Amino acid sequence: MTPRLPTAAQIEALLTSPDNAPGLTGREIADALRVPPALRSRLRQALRDWVVEGRLVALRGRRFGARSALGDVVGRYSRHPAGFGFVIPDDPEQSDLFIPPGAHAGAIHGDIVAARVVAVKPDGRREGAIARVVERRSETIVGLFHGTASGGGIVQPLDPGFGFEVLVAKADAKGARTGEIVRAELVTPPRDGSGARGTVLERLGRPDEPGVETEVLVRKYGFSAEYPDEVLAEVERLPARPEDWPLAGREDFTRGTVVTIDGETARDFDDAIEVERLDDGGYRLHVHIADVGFFVPEGSATDLEALRRGTSVYFPDRCIPMLPERLSNDLCSLRPDEIRLTQGVSIDFDRRGAVRRTRFHDGFIRSRARLTYNEVAKLVEERDPAARAARPAVVPMLDAAAELATLLAQRRAERGAIDFDLPEPEILIELTGATAEIVARRRNAAHRLIEEFMITANAAVAAELKKRKAPALYRAHERPALDRVERLIDALDGLGYRLPGDASAIQPAAFAGLVEQAKGKPEEPFVTRLVLRTMALARYHEECLGHFGLALPRYLHFTSPIRRYPDLIVHRALRRLARGPAESPGEKEDRIARLPELARECSRLEREAEAAEREAVAWKVAAFMADRLGDEFDGAVIEIAPHGVLVALNEPFVEGMIPVARLGSEYWKYDPRHRILRGSESGKVYRLGMPVRVRVDRVDLYRHLIDFSPVEAEPAATPGRARPPGRRERRERGITTRRADGGRGGKRRR
Repeated sequence: MTPRLPTAAQIEALLTSPDNAPGLTGREIADALRVPPALRSRLRQALRDWVVEGRLVALRGRRFGARSALGDVVGRYSRHPAGFGFVIPDDPEQSDLFIPPGAHAGAIHGDIVAARVVAVKPDGRREGAIARVVERRSETIVGLFHGTASGGGIVQPLDPGFGFEVLVAKADAKGARTGEIVRAELVTPPRDGSGARGTVLERLGRPDEPGVETEVLVRKYGFSAEYPDEVLAEVERLPARPEDWPLAGREDFTRGTVVTIDGETARDFDDAIEVERLDDGGYRLHVHIADVGFFVPEGSATDLEALRRGTSVYFPDRCIPMLPERLSNDLCSLRPDEIRLTQGVSIDFDRRGAVRRTRFHDGFIRSRARLTYNEVAKLVEERDPAARAARPAVVPMLDAAAELATLLAQRRAERGAIDFDLPEPEILIELTGATAEIVARRRNAAHRLIEEFMITANAAVAAELKKRKAPALYRAHERPALDRVERLIDALDGLGYRLPGDASAIQPAAFAGLVEQAKGKPEEPFVTRLVLRTMALARYHEECLGHFGLALPRYLHFTSPIRRYPDLIVHRALRRLARGPAESPGEKEDRIARLPELARECSRLEREAEAAEREAVAWKVAAFMADRLGDEFDGAVIEIAPHGVLVALNEPFVEGMIPVARLGSEYWKYDPRHRILRGSESGKVYRLGMPVRVRVDRVDLYRHLIDFSPVEAEPAATPGRARPPGRRERRERGITTRRADGGRGGKRRR
């Protein structure tokens, strides 16, 4: 009898069994139903198809569940302190699901849940109820310990979403003291109004101690700085000497003027560049990327651990790398004057910057120099004579690179790509770990040069994989939803801005025009932020959906395999093409079937890393301002809302809110069309861009909120605090610069 695939009904029956909650992997389903090996790739594809049809639900950990037993939405439950909450779907194509008070079914803030949609509002918003907890993510809680007279204590969670406190007995307090932050295990969750009980697992330190916020966030988001012993042993066995690497089958780029360009604090250098001038006036760009795939075989322990992490996480004071340090900072890091293995692309351009020829290669390089963005900006933008004299070997190449980058930037602008250039916080940290200063970090010519070259390389690889129908993960950034575009049109109408064309088929050039039109005007920060909020969320996808923001029909991530797992997937896809059809049709089908799951998981892990990075910066900023309560600063209004006025200080680079209650006892009327607040008695008006002087009134360290009140005196010529230390003074005091990307090298996610 010919073996057959199990039916969807058979699989649903298997998954609805209480013994199989909350779901099974494809392999577990195949084993339970005795599917022969020859049919297992077809089974995996069928499971994916049934997910698309809505009969099954894709869960974390590569598991599948029956929708009839779970619900319509699977994701993380985020509870608001007021009692309601939202399910944030694992599937980025789904919108958040509102959960009213009382419909949480025992779920705790942070749990992975399955929920049903019970109503859809006229504006498309969905309301639901949680059906079951799929995975407890709140087994441990980080909070502030308060000792009690009995010798035990109470742990007050730092995240107000939990909405309960944890009672700790004396024997379980582990010596914790009042005012310390601890990590506690939740032994008994709160039920029917009864309190939660737990035990202290770790004492992390006092809130004002440097580095404590990172320890808190590492535990809150479930990151790990340690690697399994199996991974470390595997990495230690890797050959460390170039003579033990297969150089003979690779292209030799060691005679070129290859350099790396990164931030001052970067430690992993995964991309290097070289630009040659051609005889006909054109250019040849070489982009060399660390060959992580050679050192991390697919399916190895290191590979599986990298997939579990998905991405490196960059905090202001440290990095939680995707790969062990021996790989990320040594074997796969393109360090100067050392042979390193690469995968790369060489692109020929004409004198106007149009692509003429593209070639992909496995190679090896010897970087001539480890350059920084500031150093390259001095060389090619400021053309500093002393700096150029100190780097005679690389200056001609960098001049050619700057010319080519200018041409590529012009072509990018011509196709209508959107260039957001909002300043980002740069945190200057003392050797003690305390924050010394927060300044605005802006892109210079070197940042833009590397960005143009990396975008060009990513687009070239995407075009090749798409043309040859190779399974890979693409970077998808789709056209924003119509309702978002319409809200943007309404919000900007009173400020005199118009979006040309049909809102339902809006083009990137329309948004690029808005951003350019606002440059240098008082409302520039507001307009730019509003356009950013209108954009769809970039994500990974198994199909080539294009990148709206970059105005590119084909795009993916290829240039950072040390810190992003999707790039490693792309490297392997490119190598399979170069070496011919080494895999069977069944293997290719199996690879294609896994891509949707990989895309969702990598997108989810990226979102969690970004959320943690943002929160770390916000915590550093709040702690910095907590020491400045009562101090006065000058700033400017960057946003107006019914509840208050958002102000950006001139120095330090910090934002805070003036709540309406602190504007005075009179009634303040909000004009949404013109974005102003007007006092009913005084007639005073707050508008975008107006200068204001404010006093720091309140800082909520754990919610990372800063409240100002207006100072009625005329703005002073200098900020209220003493002049921040200059570079020499910082050096003498032991202050070192740590970027808010934790050493990512200043590279932006696209």
